[in-house]
Amino acid sequence: MLIQHESGFLDLVYEPQFSSLPLDKIVSVRANSWDVLKNLDSVNRHQVHFNQHEQVWPFTGFSTLHMIATELKLEGQGHLIDYLPIDHTPKAVAFSYRMFRELPQWSNTVEEDGEVSGFAYPEDIEQMSEWLAGGDTGVVSGYLLPLFQIPEELISETLGGEEIA
Repeated sequence: MLIQHESGFLDLVYEPQFSSLPLDKIVSVRANSWDVLKNLDSVNRHQVHFNQHEQVWPFTGFSTLHMIATELKLEGQGHLIDYLPIDHTPKAVAFSYRMFRELPQWSNTVEEDGEVSGFAYPEDIEQMSEWLAGGDTGVVSGYLLPLFQIPEELISETLGGEEIA
């Protein structure tokens, strides 16, 4: 979906690598310049990918369909977003996730209602999907956004809390 925004253009697309992610649908927000992308709150809360060799869309941010549609006042137009046949961005090396929970009053879970967030490797996504599909998680919405560098929190967790030399 090509959109003129401020002093340039945005192109909202779905990339194949994100099509099987659980939770909310992820939109790649491609921009022809940083000036166009930098003021979008729904995109800039997360890592933006820059490809210096890409001439048309060098900047790509990521958002959920709901958040970017709300910010750009495009509610109800999600069906106009294009599906790319190949990925525009490199394969994600990790994901940041955020889930919102509402646990039923009868739940024996000691965790409080609210938000769960963290990081996961791509190979962990299938297990996360199975957990969510198992029901009774209390998760009502959430999203996974791609990362192109592994965050230090995830490296530390992988190493069992040891410092990286």
